[in-house]
Amino acid sequence: MFRFSSYLKKGRMSMKKKKVLITGSTDGIGKKTALKLAEKNYRIMLHGRNLKKTKKVRKEIIEKTKNTDIDYIVADFESLKQVEKMIFHLNDKYKTIDILINNAGVFKKKREITEDGFEKTFQINYLAHFYLTNMLYDLLENSDNPKVINVASVSHNSSLDFDNLQGEKKYSGHDSYARSKLCNIMFTFRMDAKLKEKNSNIIINCLDPGNINTKLLKKGWGPIGTKPEEGANRVLFVMGIENKSGSYYVNNRMTSPSKIAMDKAMQKKLWEKSEEMLNGQEIDFESKL
Repeated sequence: MFRFSSYLKKGRMSMKKKKVLITGSTDGIGKKTALKLAEKNYRIMLHGRNLKKTKKVRKEIIEKTKNTDIDYIVADFESLKQVEKMIFHLNDKYKTIDILINNAGVFKKKREITEDGFEKTFQINYLAHFYLTNMLYDLLENSDNPKVINVASVSHNSSLDFDNLQGEKKYSGHDSYARSKLCNIMFTFRMDAKLKEKNSNIIINCLDPGNINTKLLKKGWGPIGTKPEEGANRVLFVMGIENKSGSYYVNNRMTSPSKIAMDKAMQKKLWEKSEEMLNGQEIDFESKL
């Protein structure tokens, strides 16, 4: 099911406010990030997969912050068709998006396949965001100071087997999650290189939010970690970075990820493989990079 907020209407709200789209913003880090940005008077576009819950979170944020510039979009990243509709409506309703925070993620103990034929963790955590970001390129380019923030993980894989990209040969929930986060880092670096080739002013960075006590962490690792607020603070730190693109941050410090993540040939191969996957679907996809 896809829903688009009736609040998304051209010209309804002040264009002076920075517009921020946060995927997976009805729980955990995404929700806390949305709340903190609403307090700072940003214009927020919430994203969730459940209409009732997304509307509830919108109401909660408005009540807490008194910021009424809170829109919402409902689309399940298990369906690329729903992501396509989300992209279509965003491009139809808006002229710009200033900040895109790719945060949505899942942990799956067992290997599950989406309606599109992809392993769920791979599609939701990585491929859907690759698709979304590429297709929102024009909206980002129209901003004076556009930024993309990809939420990755310090637990990302240190190797990548393209024959086991979706756990085809061997699957474990932890390996699949770590692989999807490696893909997010490699996607960040490759997109940054492509943006620089085009002399684009889009800044793209990625980060590890830390061990945060979210539903995802509990499912994969048990009741450990710190409050979601800590993860949100790290997202906001990276969001505030100026004139530095194509970097990976841990504990608010720029650092180097695994060696494989920095392999330019592997980054290129992953990008091309991702394009091939999307081109094989009955969706509108065209990379502008």
